[in-house]
Amino acid sequence: MTVRSTASKLVVAIGAVPREDDMRGVAGEMSARSRQVAPLATALAGRRDEQKRLRTALDDAAAGIPCAFLIHGEAGVGKTRLVRQVCDDARERGFTVLWGRCVRLSATEASYHPLLRALHDWAADADAAERARVLGSAATVEEFARGSIEGPRDGSGLFDALDAVIAAIAGGGPTILVVDDLQWADLASRDALAYLVAGFHRQSLALLVTYRDEDLVAAHSLHGWLADARRLPAVVELVLARLDQQEVQQQLRELLGRDPAPALLDDVVRRAQGNPYLTELLVQDLSPDAEQLTDRVSAALSDALLARWHRLSTQAREVLRILAVGGRPVTSTRLADVANMRDIDRATTAAALQDATDHGIVIDLGQDMHWFRHPLLAELLYATYSRAEAAPIHGVWAHELSLEPCVGVEELQRQSDLALHHERHGELRESLGASLRAADLAE
Repeated sequence: MTVRSTASKLVVAIGAVPREDDMRGVAGEMSARSRQVAPLATALAGRRDEQKRLRTALDDAAAGIPCAFLIHGEAGVGKTRLVRQVCDDARERGFTVLWGRCVRLSATEASYHPLLRALHDWAADADAAERARVLGSAATVEEFARGSIEGPRDGSGLFDALDAVIAAIAGGGPTILVVDDLQWADLASRDALAYLVAGFHRQSLALLVTYRDEDLVAAHSLHGWLADARRLPAVVELVLARLDQQEVQQQLRELLGRDPAPALLDDVVRRAQGNPYLTELLVQDLSPDAEQLTDRVSAALSDALLARWHRLSTQAREVLRILAVGGRPVTSTRLADVANMRDIDRATTAAALQDATDHGIVIDLGQDMHWFRHPLLAELLYATYSRAEAAPIHGVWAHELSLEPCVGVEELQRQSDLALHHERHGELRESLGASLRAADLAE
């Protein structure tokens, strides 16, 4: 069977290649990052070890030792940025890059979309000789997809067909296949990738897959796929953590064109906590000579952080607003007590906390302590209240905190929190008393 006939079998059996304009009317949601702002053209901060590891693997792939990397971490930590940097460098060394991005869809499923998108873009960028070598006489992937095929259209042989097409491209030189945001991939695409990796044998091919950790709720179907993939010998896992302070300083230097003032660096580290995308949004409208952050949060940053919160139920959103007023990590029991005094029953609060955890908004810090994955979200949710609206909630938190005295540093923190909650509830005498007790404890 020719390369063209096997590839035609793949494309025609699953339907025409999804075009971007076809996707606009489909009910779905792109990630907040992609629809807010374009990333700034700056050098990649940190990630030296990760880049070295990937470049070594790509060198091996060019020598006929194929590999697959599962690159994961939280949203905004720089997975796509890292892969783009590595791929840009690889292109300069003669690699072909096939880039497929998964799309979050709600009302439909576009089978094989990231793989077909990668092939479509490859065909658009390849020269005539390369297209002819892989596609035969077809001028475009669309024309290629309209071709007729022999044999049944029951799905058999599709993985062989995909393997043949990618092998044909890799046969012309070392090739990287990127599948970005795998957590949104359709099942057919995941199966095709598993088949591709299982068949690795001396191809000059590297597969780079990215996915978001916080999207993998307990019942997510990707868990099983990942467990199977990790058993394959060519598969390597690469976890991206948040940047440390030195790496944040490097990123700010690139973004601002100067060394950040110490106070500015401290502000950014405290508020973005090493998430590169949030760091970028925090400083994108900063004045050139700014020495610290302003209290204002840009619309892009607000939209990026609130996107997941908006997908929660009305009551779950309100529970998280109450948590934000609390100002720091709390136990589920204490949050339920406060919410109950705001006429939200305990079962609803428990369900809301679980829903927020499943959506990657809230994390369990251990010992039943819960707080926002990104503390900046607490700032934004608190700002959704007017001062008058927040006041009675501060009063509830003050009442709750007054019931459980602590010792040592925890008591100092409790008194400081009481002072704040009393003050914002309008109880100035009680606020002063708590402030004085905190001052005594600090001595």
